[in-house]
Amino acid sequence: MRFKAKASKGQVYFLSALITPLARLSDTAYVKMDGSRDESKLRVSSKSGSGVVSSMSQSIGADVLGFIEVLLSSIFTDHKIESLSDNQILLEVDLSHLKSALLSVASTMLDGVESTCYLKLAKRQSQPCLCIVTDDSCEVKVSHDLPVKIVQVETFKNHLPPKTSTPDVQVYLPPPNAPTMRTAVEKLRFLGSRPADFIFVEGSMRGELSFTAMVTGACSKVSFEDLQVEFADCKASAEYMRRAGADADGMHAEDDPDMSATVKIGWKKLNELFKWQVPLQRWISESTLCIVENEMLILHCRLPRFSYADNDAEETGFLTLYSPTTVFDPEAEYE
Repeated sequence: MRFKAKASKGQVYFLSALITPLARLSDTAYVKMDGSRDESKLRVSSKSGSGVVSSMSQSIGADVLGFIEVLLSSIFTDHKIESLSDNQILLEVDLSHLKSALLSVASTMLDGVESTCYLKLAKRQSQPCLCIVTDDSCEVKVSHDLPVKIVQVETFKNHLPPKTSTPDVQVYLPPPNAPTMRTAVEKLRFLGSRPADFIFVEGSMRGELSFTAMVTGACSKVSFEDLQVEFADCKASAEYMRRAGADADGMHAEDDPDMSATVKIGWKKLNELFKWQVPLQRWISESTLCIVENEMLILHCRLPRFSYADNDAEETGFLTLYSPTTVFDPEAEYE
């Protein structure tokens, strides 16, 4: 088994920012490096309430899962992955330590100089380690040996994203560089001196999205309108096609009042879904909020193609966060 890679300063910063949302869920994550000819991707999976739980994930609650898939060519200028498992390697890694090591290395790499960061798998006192070190062009040479656990590749199927129902609503969020969405959610926490433990998220295929916090005797709501929507792989699309085929006059899905959905989610879980905007806003091309009523709230962020990534790839990869929601009866909640 062998893993060696080189990364530039920009790639080191990108990788550290990419794993930040998952490091907040749990210190323990599963990193799969696939060097096969058909894949050449890095996948990372982290779930709150699993492994070594961070103090942040304890406050979020269990079962929030983050999943990353990114081209190896976008985070490494060169790499070599060899193993008996079709050149695939699966590691159990402490993401908080990895993030700190990457930032430490990047801070010593000079701007305007072709400095390089080297990563490799090695053994230190019989313990498998991920070694991260800078080259001689840096003023200060920094090295980190991070203990890792080598896991059977086949077990990664236990850490894949959950299977969910087809989303009821899919809404494109405002540009990542607009802080309004995250700021609005943070301000919904308190209505006066009373904390709102749950937030109602309602979306429609008319491009409407709202967040509502309610406590006894008080209600606060933040609404967004004229957002773009995504009909592909959505219940609205299937419903539209069925009705358009049955009705001679046809039907526009955006005019159907049934094309809406509401979920009830803990404020801490919802707030965590938007924390990615701070470290990743410069790298995210677009993000979509998918609502599966009484089941799941999914945030899907797409990473654009970089100049040093594969030329044939339309996207570098994606980051997706899955947060289960609380089953509720709308009539009983809104009484």
